[in-house]
Parts: sequence; C-alpha cells; structure tokens
Amino acid sequence: MNHRETKMTNRLNITHYFENILNSIKNMEQNAHIFSQLHTLAEELSQLEQYVKESFETLDNHFQAYIKQINLLSGLIEFQRKVIHFKTPEEVQAAVFEYLKEYVPYNHAFIFLKFSGDNDKGRILTDTPVNEPIYQKFLFQTNSLKKLRSF
Repeated sequence: MNHRETKMTNRLNITHYFENILNSIKNMEQNAHIFSQLHTLAEELSQLEQYVKESFETLDNHFQAYIKQINLLSGLIEFQRKVIHFKTPEEVQAAVFEYLKEYVPYNHAFIFLKFSGDNDKGRILTDTPVNEPIYQKFLFQTNSLKKLRSF
C-alpha cells in the first residue's frame, strides 16, 4: 500500500467513525424523545389510576348508602308489620322508641305531640317516664319550644 492509499483509508475510517458518532447522537436524541413520551404516558396512566380509584370509592360509597337505605326500609316495613298487631297506644309507643333506638342510638329522647286544634300544651312521649319532667321543663320553662318551632 502506498502512502496515498493509506491516507485515503485513514480518511474513510475517520469519516466512518464520525458518522457512527453522529448516528449515536441521533439515536440518543430519539431515545430521549421516547423517554420523554414514556414519562408523559406514565403521568397520564398515574392520573387515570387515581381517577379509577376515586370512581370506585365513589361507587362504593353510593353502594354502601344504598345498602343502608335498603336496611332502613326493611326495618321500617318490619316495624309497620309489628305495629298493625298492637292493641294499646303504650305498645305502639314502646315499639316506636325501640325502632328509633335501633337506627338512631341515643341516651335521651322524647316526642312532642300537639295537634293544631288542641288548646292544651300538647303531649310528651318518652321511653323513660321518669325523665318526662325534665323534658317538660326543657320545652316549656326554657322557651325551647318556640325556638324549635322556628326551625
């Protein structure tokens, strides 16, 4: 090989080497673009996952509320079946408070009945008759009845 051919071969090798470097740089740019797209896709998938989780939680909450309403309705139907067979107002009153206690736990409770045509003060129903004076005091002496009517 002569000197000229050696120079030519070296130039070709150098040119080929630089072409390889340029191709590697292009590949790196393409890979960076692909990684950028993959990152964007991963963020979108994360948002979609969060949306799906929230949707399932919402559906579960709606389903649980529906189940509670069904249970409440079933209890009300059962309560109505019991009430039909009662013979005295006291039995009905006891059943009402039993039903309320089952679905709305409480420590103290009373029901105040007053019909529009009545001139009397009304009637207080309670599951613990010993507390009736306390409820009367609450309603009539503290003026709570007027406040409650405003609601």
